[in-house]
Amino acid sequence: MEQKTTFAIFKNEKLKLFHIWNTKQENPEVNVNVVNAFSKASYALSGKDAGQCAATTSFLRVISSTKKEDWDVEYVELGVVDKNIVRTEYEQWIQVLTELGYICITRDPKVRIQSGKYAGRKWKATIIQNLSTQKVIKHVENMMKDCFVKDDIIKSDASSIGFGAVYGKLSNDVKNISELWSYVFNQYSEYADKDVA
Repeated sequence: MEQKTTFAIFKNEKLKLFHIWNTKQENPEVNVNVVNAFSKASYALSGKDAGQCAATTSFLRVISSTKKEDWDVEYVELGVVDKNIVRTEYEQWIQVLTELGYICITRDPKVRIQSGKYAGRKWKATIIQNLSTQKVIKHVENMMKDCFVKDDIIKSDASSIGFGAVYGKLSNDVKNISELWSYVFNQYSEYADKDVA
């Protein structure tokens, strides 16, 4: 039996932000909701290797620097449709919400469809010291943007954090993407001392 596709459209009216979460879960209201998203965001800050997927997701990083009560979710059931219809619907929703004055959190707004390409492969953590310094700096810049840090501070601080994570003292404490995200969040987010989940 084919599964129905549903868009869970997360909107923050106060900041005029949105994110479209594509899911094929039977009851998306149960697992794809604000509480669940904040739980995933909290796990991204755990520093664990397995937290890296969440730590590289801009939506989960952004909500960490917002209030839970400022988010609402609208569920749009597309039904059993092929990936071309999913892509078209996604693009139309992006356009509609953008025209309404919302900003898409996703830096590369395209629908993510499970391909099965990685099925059966052993998962590996990304080790910071195995990345190029430029790649780490880019991660830091994006993380700082997701904490709503001003551009002039990002320009002045991102390089030193990136170099420090690869070569300096910070490299002792920051081994993976989740630890890097935790470091940046705790240094720059006004929500650092609050419970994310």
